[in-house]
Amino acid sequence: MGIISKASKIVQPEALKRSMKKHIKEKYHKLNEEAIEFGISLVEKSYTIKEESREFIRGFE
Repeated sequence: MGIISKASKIVQPEALKRSMKKHIKEKYHKLNEEAIEFGISLVEKSYTIKEESREFIRGFE
């Protein structure tokens, strides 16, 4: 999740951690927070999602 958060910028890392703490048992919070941080550290570049549209022209010459 940390990789997806950093690469796509769809979810902020802090929001991801808050959500994780809501849905995961407390004894696993530290481990999951470290996993999120590790995933974030693996991504060196941020990517943006771009919309593509393609025109399709069919004809006879």
